[in-house]
Amino acid sequence: MLPIKCRVTSVTESVVFMFEVHQPIRLRPHSVSCLGERLSKGVEAIYDWKLNEEVFKRATSKCYRPVFKTLLESIRNYDFKFSLSMSGVWIEQASEYSPELIDLIRRAVDSGNVELVAQTYYHGVSPLLWDLEESKEQVEESRRILWEVFGFRATT
Repeated sequence: MLPIKCRVTSVTESVVFMFEVHQPIRLRPHSVSCLGERLSKGVEAIYDWKLNEEVFKRATSKCYRPVFKTLLESIRNYDFKFSLSMSGVWIEQASEYSPELIDLIRRAVDSGNVELVAQTYYHGVSPLLWDLEESKEQVEESRRILWEVFGFRATT
């Protein structure tokens, strides 16, 4: 058997880490009969804002804060780079219920090691299935909030 000879050329291999964050807004349990009554009080009456705040704060202490602190430490200690996509709904909740998360992310973005990636504002797939214009509008709304909150112009 003849030996196989091969030539290895220099190839740069990269791995891109992309983190995606979303937290849905909770709805109050309802039946068909009470839905009409709640809607008559305005659309806000269908949301369970108290539960939403509790869930977000719990997720912040158990997940979001530890992860973002670890990512920020990785930037400082290892020059770690990554992409981050957050739904507009998540940014709104973080701003209201856990503003320290916004500060952690802002520090990461200011390092230059983080690329923010726009997505549909509400993180829903229905615009992709039925209405491409709705999807485009939501991505533009996402770009707007990324600029307003983090001073970052998302191009992706």
